[in-house]
Amino acid sequence: HTLFTAQYFGQSRIRDVKFTRDEHKHMLVAMDSGNPSVYLVERKAPGMTGKDAFANQTPIGLSYTSGCNGMDVHPKTGSMFLNSFGDGAFWKFPNYELNPEMTSIYDCIGYNADHNYHKAQRMFAHGERNLEMRVEIHPDGNYMLILQINGSSYIGKSMYNAMTDTFGMMSAYIGMHSTAGGGRGYVDDVGTKAKTDSPRQIAWVRNPEYAGNTDEYDAYFTDCYNHCIRKITPAGVVSTFAGRGSGTGNPWGYADGLARGEALFSWPRGITYS
Repeated sequence: HTLFTAQYFGQSRIRDVKFTRDEHKHMLVAMDSGNPSVYLVERKAPGMTGKDAFANQTPIGLSYTSGCNGMDVHPKTGSMFLNSFGDGAFWKFPNYELNPEMTSIYDCIGYNADHNYHKAQRMFAHGERNLEMRVEIHPDGNYMLILQINGSSYIGKSMYNAMTDTFGMMSAYIGMHSTAGGGRGYVDDVGTKAKTDSPRQIAWVRNPEYAGNTDEYDAYFTDCYNHCIRKITPAGVVSTFAGRGSGTGNPWGYADGLARGEALFSWPRGITYS
């Protein structure tokens, strides 16, 4: 079902879709290029569900960021956090629904000065430009994971500061940069000893075995070029949950069966959990 006509987004590709905290009143759509690069779309009516809830609504340009490949909304404050493809930086936008004046476009990196009505807050820079990355905030809001899809293909971790409602400098979490001995690969291990190849999306799943712990969630993610679904525990232990079965001798393909022993995937990119 087509929600929007191509006139709004042109040739840009949709990279991420998230929702605002206030009863999912607004949809946020990140584009990989173009300006604006993040659009806001309002739900037609409160509580309206189904395919028509956002259909044919006019998207509002929310930010100029020289391309955005990933963004997420903090579960407690409603602030939006995103990455800028062009300068490798991570930015904070205040909660849209508590700041209605944000109908004006934000200008993150100094482009298009005529739209510079509000400034987003620059938190930190990754150090590499023009890399596709995803931003996935933990359900409790305590930290966010940053999935580097191209480049060295690893997962970084950034801790949340509740006093400032910002995230701190990213550190290596799963795998690490190739200059530090990391890089692409397929290794189930702990933390920086593990390797991934183009991690794409995370689904957070509460694990009853962790009840009472500081972190009660496992993070399942699509490891696209490794053709599998993998899991990260709160301790940073990486294991393969599904895919790369031995049915054909290949790590990729299409086969039903036991998650690890038989099932095969081909370039999995998206995952969610109900």
